[in-house]
Amino acid sequence: MHKSKKHLSFFLRFVVTCSLFVYIFSHLVHLNDKITLKTGEKLEGQIVSQIDQKVTFLSKSTEKTVSDSQISSMERGLLSILRYLNLKTFLFFAHFVLLGIFLSACRLKWLLQAQQIEVTYFYTLKINLIGLFFNNFLPGATGGDLLRAFYLAKDNKNTPQAIAIIVFDRIVGLIGLATLASLVLLFWGNREEFVSSAFLVFSIQTAIFIGGVVFFYLPARFTEKLPLFIKDLFLVTLSFRQDKKLLIKVLLVSMLIHALYQLSAFGFLLSMGVKDIPWYAVFIYIPVGLLAMSLPISLAGWGVGEALYSYLFANFHLSSSYAVALSLLIRFNQMFLSLGGGIWWLLDGRKGGKSEDV
Repeated sequence: MHKSKKHLSFFLRFVVTCSLFVYIFSHLVHLNDKITLKTGEKLEGQIVSQIDQKVTFLSKSTEKTVSDSQISSMERGLLSILRYLNLKTFLFFAHFVLLGIFLSACRLKWLLQAQQIEVTYFYTLKINLIGLFFNNFLPGATGGDLLRAFYLAKDNKNTPQAIAIIVFDRIVGLIGLATLASLVLLFWGNREEFVSSAFLVFSIQTAIFIGGVVFFYLPARFTEKLPLFIKDLFLVTLSFRQDKKLLIKVLLVSMLIHALYQLSAFGFLLSMGVKDIPWYAVFIYIPVGLLAMSLPISLAGWGVGEALYSYLFANFHLSSSYAVALSLLIRFNQMFLSLGGGIWWLLDGRKGGKSEDV
């Protein structure tokens, strides 16, 4: 019965993912460049050059040159956007995500040390990269976290503790994301374009506040009647509240990680030649997209992020082709950076799963 539910869940999310992409590429995004002339004529193909207020356009193997004064509208297609990507700018900002991965390994190491688990930085970097690899290349969004918990439980012989640490690490990351977005909204979010985003972010921030009150004031005796495994999970999680300095440190680092992630997204827009989107819009819309993609709607959030970014960035007159290109660049950059985790996982399998970095 359990397997059939998993298969049904996978099938439904697969259908949703396919449906979203069909809608995106049939209604929102076009692959080729498009020019609409003032006469009403529409051209579709590839913009070859734009020189001296003239545009040379290749359509159906035929070149046509038109002046700017003849053009009513012109829009780059997805293929053209990616073809003319400024690689130097893209690669520069791609490194910000890599720095965030290194910082997330520090955060996990601090949480482990708080539980008297001494590991090397190399070990936490390894299991984080392996987790990131599986999050990126498996259809689910939690497979990587399960694998991180598996590594910790295997190497430290304490399954409840391993699960609690990984869950707490994920929760701190979520709090950092929502807190950073809330701060940006407070100072720069007084615009109509951010109303729906503000509602979502502040709703989550309110839930975080309520959860924080429970976390800090829930008496430990509450866990006494719980099943042993669940009790151990709660006790490990509640033990973190004793170290306020640690909590502040991991929260600030989480905010820095997400700031780097969003700076990279802003840089990817610059690499596509988009210079009229304010940075604070990226710092508000990207977290909303990440929160939506974390929901079990589609396979690993595919389709959800692309559709949502198209809707959100349209507030700043960014075409859907550019918004989808942004989402794809973010995804492919993460997938590339996580390949090291896949290599580590394969090497661990050849060693019989033995970790030498604890």
